[in-house]
Amino acid sequence: MNRHVGIGIGAGYMRFSKSSLMTFSHGTEDVKVSSTPTLSAVPIRLGLFLTLPLGNKVNLTDNGGVAAFAALKLDAPQRIDYPGGYWIETSLSASRNAPFDNLGFQGSLGFEFMVLPNTGFFVKALGRCARFKNFEKATVLSRNNYGDLETIEGRIYLETNTFDEGGWSLFTVEKAPPVSDPPNIVYREPKIDLSGFSIQAGLRIRL
Repeated sequence: MNRHVGIGIGAGYMRFSKSSLMTFSHGTEDVKVSSTPTLSAVPIRLGLFLTLPLGNKVNLTDNGGVAAFAALKLDAPQRIDYPGGYWIETSLSASRNAPFDNLGFQGSLGFEFMVLPNTGFFVKALGRCARFKNFEKATVLSRNNYGDLETIEGRIYLETNTFDEGGWSLFTVEKAPPVSDPPNIVYREPKIDLSGFSIQAGLRIRL
C-alpha cells in the first residue's frame, strides 16, 4: 500500500431504540399498551481506503468494504395496563453471536481539508447495507400483577391486526408457525435491517 491507498479494520457499537404507546378506548375505559424495542450490534469492519489529492490542501476520500455484525441482540419489553389496576408485562429477547451469519456492506465518500501536513478536517457521507434473516430462537417472559410467570421459547413473528376501527402490529413468540386469518390477522417473520445513511464530520490526525 502507498500513502493514497490503505486497508483498515475497525469496530464499533450500534444501538437502535424506539418507544411507542397505544391506547384502546371502550366507552369510558382505556387500555394502554407501551413498548420500547431495542436492537444492538457490534460491527467489525474491513475496508479499502483511497485518498485522491484534488489540490495542495484538499483530498477526495473514499472507502468501501464488508462489515460483520457480532453480538446482534433484540430486547423488546412490553406492558399492557387494563382498567382496575390489572397489568401484564412481557420481556422478549433474542440474540445471534456468530458475526459471519450477519454480513453487510459499507462505504463512504467525502472530502478532507488539510490544515497541517498530518492533520485535516473531514466531512463524508456514509452508507450501509445490512439486512439479515430472523433470529433462530427467542424467549419471552410474561408476568402480571398477581405474580403469575410464564416463559415461552420459539421464533419471533410479527402479528398485524387490521380492523375497521384501526390496526396495530406487535411481536409474538410462537413454538409453531401461527396461522394467519386475513385480512384481519396476518403473521410473518420479521427481517432485521440495519441499513442506513449518515453524514460525519471531524478531525483526522495521521501518525
